[in-house]
This record gives sequence, C-alpha cells and structure tokens, in this order.
Amino acid sequence: MAISRSMGFPIQEKQKINAIEQETPQLQFLPVPGPTGAQGPQGPMGPQGTQGPKGDKGDKGEPGSNGKDGKNGKDGKNGESYFPVYKQQVGWASYENTSSRVFSIDPSKGENGWHDLYIDKKNILKNHSFLPSNCNTFYNEESRAFTFRSLEIGSIVRLTYNFSLETFVNNTEFWFATVYPEIDRSVLTMVGSFKYQGIFDLTVDQTIHIENKEMWFNFCRPYAKSDFLTNLALKKIYVSVS
Repeated sequence: MAISRSMGFPIQEKQKINAIEQETPQLQFLPVPGPTGAQGPQGPMGPQGTQGPKGDKGDKGEPGSNGKDGKNGKDGKNGESYFPVYKQQVGWASYENTSSRVFSIDPSKGENGWHDLYIDKKNILKNHSFLPSNCNTFYNEESRAFTFRSLEIGSIVRLTYNFSLETFVNNTEFWFATVYPEIDRSVLTMVGSFKYQGIFDLTVDQTIHIENKEMWFNFCRPYAKSDFLTNLALKKIYVSVS
C-alpha cells in the first residue's frame, strides 16, 4: 500500500496542533525584600506649625484629701531664729561723738607714736535699739574702751570708725589699730599714704574674732599713728556682732 506524501504521521500532527494552540506564558517576578540597612542621620527640624485653637476648659476636679498635720514648733512657735554654733544673736549699736574735739597725732609723742582715741561720756550719743538680747552696751565710756563680755566666745565683732583726718605734709602715712593693751593683741590697718595735704573724711572697718576667754574678758581701744603731725576728729563708731 502506497503512503500519501500529503498525510503526516499522526503523532507528529498532534504535536503540531499542540504547538499552535498553546501560548507562551508571561513570567511574573515577585520582589523579595533584602536585609534592613543602617539608619541614616536625622534630618533638620522642620518649621514650627501654627498654634492650634484653644481647647475647652475641663471639668473641675474633685478636692483632694487633707494633708498630714505637721509638728508644732518649739514652745508653740512656728520656728526658731538662726544661731551659729557659738549661739550668738546678731545685732549692732552706734556711738556718736557730739563734740568737735580734735586729737593731735604727733609721731614724737604717745606710745611709740600711737595715740588712743575715745568719746567722752559727756559727748556720747548711743544707739542701742538693735543690740542683741542680753547685751547692755559695747562701749564703756567710763573706761573709754570696748567691752564684749555680754557676747558669746566665738562671736565676730566688726568695728566701723568714721573720722576726719587733716594732714600738713605731702605723702603722710596713716595707720589705725584696735588694741588689747593687757594681752598684746591688736588689729592693724594701713589706711593710706596721702599724697597731698588736706582734710579727708575716712571710714575704717576692722574685724575682731572673740577667740578665747582672754579676748572676751579684757577691754580694747582704738589707736592712731602717722609719720607726720596730723589732726583727727573721731565722729562715730559702729559695732556689729554676728
């Protein structure tokens, strides 16, 4: 039997049909996330936005419970005044000289040129309105000296002297001292060298620490000295205690 050339092999023809009927599928690629990278630097702050509208007032809250009662102060008072370790109240007094007395400070006289200064009892004007309690005075006009026996040992005493000084020679040097004559203790201040002669209103501050019973018990006095003749008028003394 002869085979026609126009007729293909059945299996091959089937493959041909399948090749024509099937379409090539479109492949889809799904993204797969990679590992997280390092965080970048923070960007600059943006501009501030406009303020929003004011909100409505909230409801009033419930009142809180009463606090715990505190302890009463000493002796029924709210508190106690501050005291340093030496238990001394602060305070001050002043002693004014109402006379026009002038002290001549002559370097060739006095005790090695030192001259004691004082306020006479007839011419002293006292201000004791602000003395610490249990204090009567800081200046004894009878002995012409300071007394600190009403203070506690350890107290700090500041002395402020107001006076006028007249010089007669250029470049006159002047010193001021508060001296305990009986126990050889003193506070010395070099007031200055006055370039020109004239009259000068001056203030000298000196501080005494009542370190022991000897300083508490004994008197002390102000003294002045200059290398040339000067005149001094003592006006007022302030004594402050802390």
